[in-house]
Amino acid sequence: MALGSLSHGFSDWAPGHAATANHAPPKEMSEEFGRAAEAILIALESLRSSVDLAELQREYLTFIQIILNEGLGSVLRGR
Repeated sequence: MALGSLSHGFSDWAPGHAATANHAPPKEMSEEFGRAAEAILIALESLRSSVDLAELQREYLTFIQIILNEGLGSVLRGR
């Protein structure tokens, strides 16, 4: 829960928006959110029978995925 709560204070930057194109989060920050996403997935996998937890999983992982999208895209493109 603490990992997900941290993301609420993170940048509103999203890939593909011209207004925020130069405000991408630092690489180190994106890497940390990648590790946080992995921790969330591992924790929720063991508790996935709860409907409330499944909803939290969708909320936080969607936000983290948006943040990481640009970083993952550059890895897939070989940059």
